[in-house]
Amino acid sequence: MNSSLTILYLEDSVHDAELVCSILENEGLRCAVTRVETEKEFLNALRTRQFDLIISDFSLPSFDGKTALTYAQQFAPEIPFVFVSGTIGEDAAIESLLNGASDYVLKQKLSRLIPAVRRALREADTHREREVAEQRLRESENRYRTIFESTGTAMALVEDNGNISLTNSVFQALGGYSKDEIEGKMRFREFIHPDDLNKAIGLYNQVKGEGIATTREFDFRFIGRDHVPKDVVMNVSRISEAGTLVVSILDITKRLESEQEFRSLVESAHDAIFSLSPSGIITSLNPVFETMTGWAMNAWLGKSFTDLVHKDDLPKTIEDLRLVASGYILAPQEIHIKRKDGSYAVGEFTLTALVRNNVLRGMFGIARDVTERKRLEQELRQASKLESIGTLAGGIAHDFNNILGIILGYISIIENSKDDEHFQHSLASINTAVRRGAGLVKQLLTFARKTESKCMRLHVNDVIKELIPFLQETFPKTILFKLHLDNEVLPVNADMNQMHQVLLNLCVNARDAMPAGGEVTIETANVEKETVQQQFPEAAEDRYIYIGVSDTGIGMDDDTLAHLFEPFFTTKGIGKGTGLGLSVVYGVVKSCNGFIRVTSAPAKGTSFHLYFPAATAEETAESEITAAWKEIPGGSETILLVEDEEALRELVRSLLEDKGYRVITAVDGEEAIAIYASRHRHIHLILSDIGLPKLNGWDVFLKMRQINPAARAILASGYVDNKMKETMAAAGMTDIIQKPYAPNEIFEKVRGVLDRE
Repeated sequence: MNSSLTILYLEDSVHDAELVCSILENEGLRCAVTRVETEKEFLNALRTRQFDLIISDFSLPSFDGKTALTYAQQFAPEIPFVFVSGTIGEDAAIESLLNGASDYVLKQKLSRLIPAVRRALREADTHREREVAEQRLRESENRYRTIFESTGTAMALVEDNGNISLTNSVFQALGGYSKDEIEGKMRFREFIHPDDLNKAIGLYNQVKGEGIATTREFDFRFIGRDHVPKDVVMNVSRISEAGTLVVSILDITKRLESEQEFRSLVESAHDAIFSLSPSGIITSLNPVFETMTGWAMNAWLGKSFTDLVHKDDLPKTIEDLRLVASGYILAPQEIHIKRKDGSYAVGEFTLTALVRNNVLRGMFGIARDVTERKRLEQELRQASKLESIGTLAGGIAHDFNNILGIILGYISIIENSKDDEHFQHSLASINTAVRRGAGLVKQLLTFARKTESKCMRLHVNDVIKELIPFLQETFPKTILFKLHLDNEVLPVNADMNQMHQVLLNLCVNARDAMPAGGEVTIETANVEKETVQQQFPEAAEDRYIYIGVSDTGIGMDDDTLAHLFEPFFTTKGIGKGTGLGLSVVYGVVKSCNGFIRVTSAPAKGTSFHLYFPAATAEETAESEITAAWKEIPGGSETILLVEDEEALRELVRSLLEDKGYRVITAVDGEEAIAIYASRHRHIHLILSDIGLPKLNGWDVFLKMRQINPAARAILASGYVDNKMKETMAAAGMTDIIQKPYAPNEIFEKVRGVLDRE
C-alpha cells in the first residue's frame, strides 16, 4: 500500500473533507486531495487524472454518490471507492457494495475510516496484481500455443492413460488424421510401429518414474493413416504431476536416406575421403584410404593428420590447414603421405572448411592417389629429354670433332713453333676450345639428368642466352636465331632444368618444321594480368612474363593443332620422334600455373605463346658459367690426391704444389686407404675422383671416415645426381667438384674446405 495517496474526494463540506484528511494523515497516510462538488467536476477529474482512492459523500445538493459510483465503475473500476456519509442507510450501503463500492463509513463513526481505507487499498493492490498475473498467463498461453502450432516439429500432449488430448497441425499432417479424429479419440500407441512398441512403453515408464524435469529421446518407426513406416526421433517430457507428457516428433526419413546415399557414395568413391576436427584430428575415413596407404582405417581415427605427412611437406601442410580453417579456398595440393610399408604415396588433396553458424566444425577432404601419374610424368619428361638429346647427337658429335681438331692443330703448332706470340695464341685457343667442350657437357647433363623439380626465381633472358649458343652450334647453319628480349623482364619462379627443356623442345620442334632452313624468333616481355585474361579468363596473378617462340616453317592445320599437346601424338615419320616433347612443354607450363597458346597455319609458320606468373621477390638463379679467374691464396697443408688418370693426377699435383701444399698421390682406392691408414694424422684433406679402380671414391671416403671420423674430403666427378649428393652430405662428405675443372676451381674448393671450422 502506498503511504502517499492521491484522493478524489466528492464532498460539499470543506470542514468534513479536512477532517477526513486529518484523520488519514494522523495515521501516516500523506494525502494529495482533489475535492469536487459537482458532477461535471467529478467526471473531469476522473477522466484527466490518476487517483489511488475515491471517497464520496452519499448525498450532495447537486449530485449524489450513487451516480458517482456508477461513473467510477465505468471509467476507473480499478480505483477503490469508499463512501463517507452521515445519511446513507443500510439498504443503500448494501446496494452500493453490490454495485462495486469497496466500503462505507458513517461520519459519526470515523474510527472505521482508517481500517476501511487500508482494506480497500489492499484489495485494490491484490486485484491489480491478479489482473497482471492473469494477463501474463494469457500472454504466456497464447505464446506457447503459437509456438506449439507454428513449430516445424510434430507435437502432441499425451495423458497418463495414453490418450492424445492436443496436437498441432504438423502432427496431424504426419499422421494423416484431422484434429477432431485424433484429440480425445486416439491413443498414442496407435502411431507406433508394433515392433517398437515395447521400447516406447519402457521409455514412458522411465520418464514417469524419474519426475517432471526428465526429458528422454529415442527413435522409432511412426505409423500413420497410410501405414508407411517413417523414421522419427521423439523427445518426451512430463509437464505435470498428473503424468501428462509433451511429445515432439521429428521426421528424419529423408535425412537417413540422404545419409545412406552419401555413405554409399563415400564408400564406393575411387578417391580417399576423410574429415578432420578443427585441430586436424582424423574423424572419418573411407576404404580407399586403406588401398592408398596400406593402413587400416581404425589405425588412424583419432590421430593427427599431420602425422601422415612427409617431413618435407609438413610446414606447408600445417600452413594450408590453418588457411582452410580461416576460410581460404585453396587449389588442390600435392602431399606425400606415409604408407604402412614405409614408402610414400603422392596424394592430390582438396580441403574444405565445415562451418555452421559462423563456427568452424571441422574440415572435409578428398585425396586422389597420383603416385603412378607422377611416376609416368617423370618417365615422360625423361623420355622427352632423351629424345631431345638424340636429335642433337649428330650436331654434338660434329662439334666435338671440331673441338678436338682445334686442340690437336694448336698442339702441333706449339710443338713446331719457337715464336712466343704463336705459343701464347695457341694456348689461348686451346683453352677456349676446352671450355667450349666443357660447356657442351654441362648442357647435356642439364638436359639428361633425372632430378626433382627445384623451383627458384630465375631470369628467362639468362636461360635463353645460355641456350642459344648451344643451339647455334648444333642446329644446321641454315637456321638463324633472332632474339627480341626485354631487358626489364621480371623473374619467374620455375625449375631451371625444366625451363631449359621447354625452350629446347620448342626450338627442336621449330628446327624440324624448317627442313630447308629458316628463322627462329624468341622474344620476352612483361605483360599485365588484363592482357592475359583476354585469352585466359582464369589468369589471377597481377603480372606475367611472356615468352614467344616462332618459326617460319611449314605450319600446322587445325586438326593437328587440336591434338598438339597429346602424349605420343606426332606428325613425324617413324624413328624421328616419339611425340613427347610438346606434351612435356604443356605439363611444365601448367605446373608453374602458366598458360600456353599456339597459332599456326599451313605454310605460314608456328608461334608458341607462353605466359608464366612473375615472381614476387628477387632471387638470382644459379647460372651455368665457368669459374672466374682470380687470385686465390694457397697453403702449407698436406693433401692426399687420389686420381687414376696419370696426366690429370700429375697436373693437379703440380698445381697444388705450386700453391705451397704438400701432396701425397694414390692411383686407386685400395692404395689410397693404405696410405691414409698409416699417415692420416698428417693428412688435412683428401681430394679424390669418384670413378677409381678397385674401390670407388665414395667407398674410399666411407672407409677413411671409419679410420678418422673427422676426415674431410672433396670428391670429383663428371656428374653426381641430387639424391647421391644428399646421401653424401648426410654421411659427412665435405664438398663436390665437377669435372672438367679449372685450376682456380680446385684452389677455391680446397681453400674453402681447409678454412672451415
